[in-house]
Amino acid sequence: MRSTRFPIAASLAALALACVSGDARAQTPLFDHLQCFPVSGASVDAVPKSFTADLAPEQTPPFAPAPGCRVRPVPRFLCIDVAKENVEPSGATLPVNGAPTRDYLCYDVKCPKNAAGLVDDVVTDQFGEHRISTRASKYLCAPAIHGPAPRPTAAPCSPDGGGQCGSGCNGGTRCLYVPASVSIVNVWPVDVVGHDDCRCVPSELACGEAGSVCAVAGPSMLCPAPGEQCDPATCTCQATGGVACGTIVCPVGQVCCNPLANLCTDLGTPCVQ
Repeated sequence: MRSTRFPIAASLAALALACVSGDARAQTPLFDHLQCFPVSGASVDAVPKSFTADLAPEQTPPFAPAPGCRVRPVPRFLCIDVAKENVEPSGATLPVNGAPTRDYLCYDVKCPKNAAGLVDDVVTDQFGEHRISTRASKYLCAPAIHGPAPRPTAAPCSPDGGGQCGSGCNGGTRCLYVPASVSIVNVWPVDVVGHDDCRCVPSELACGEAGSVCAVAGPSMLCPAPGEQCDPATCTCQATGGVACGTIVCPVGQVCCNPLANLCTDLGTPCVQ
């Protein structure tokens, strides 16, 4: 009896575990449906009044590529991913499941008549089997995210052998040291956020760069080496351990405002004489 009771107990335990696992899977919602809402509003970013694009369907045939479609970038619908639950009558839907989806914004689209893509087909979903005929496409839905688009940040670059930030940046950028106190966002094509390291930043932020305004030097005027700051009087990078100003040395954190008057001022503060 002892030898048969253990396998039976083990089998019952395995069956119970399988039931629990199955129940857990059944309780996990599958967000494979889209619920769409008409929308109104205006675009925050300036965009062209229309786009043209070639649309290449994955399902070809029966659908054909549609070149030269014109998209009007004013959203008409917002579609969000939802799970369909508590369906009545229960068991009435067909077992056609999809994959988890995401949010979409849908726009008016007009394709050339020769790319209408008219199709007669039988399509089945959870609500039944449908014999349909398509007409000219009217909407194009694009993946969407909530909030503003993520912006790129200044890429890191490597210091040279002398302890200064070196090269390796693309045209229009310089490898400069960016202190952790610096945060310049939504101004340049890339956000400049300091990490106390070398970053490829727009050349206009370099102290002494042609076109830079050293008279308003501040945290946005960067130098190639740690421990340096931009001196607006000379438009050069000076060691933060004390900048020579006439016959005196400015305290740490200040720049020389007027060497003839031995006048120092805080970095980024106008020179009042």
